[in-house]
Amino acid sequence: MSTTRVHNPCPHCGATGRRRMLRQLTPAVATGYYQCSDPECSAAWAAQTEITHMISESGKPNPRLAIPFRPAFRRSSHTPTAANDGDQNQAALAH
Repeated sequence: MSTTRVHNPCPHCGATGRRRMLRQLTPAVATGYYQCSDPECSAAWAAQTEITHMISESGKPNPRLAIPFRPAFRRSSHTPTAANDGDQNQAALAH
């Protein structure tokens, strides 16, 4: 795991919340446990992080994962959609 420090604001007072632990639930979902840095507040909470889509391809993809790509970043050839076909038809009619 990376040693990058992760800070989330406290949901109660807005002070810096520091992650104390991270539990990996699946390859795409993790729960982080946080504590408020303000000693007067001292709130503690959990938050989940989920990988929702890929932005770039991995050089070492995991064949057991099926994480979708965000359409704008997909590296496959462009396939026109029905909406794009309508735009092209409108452009052809305008000429």
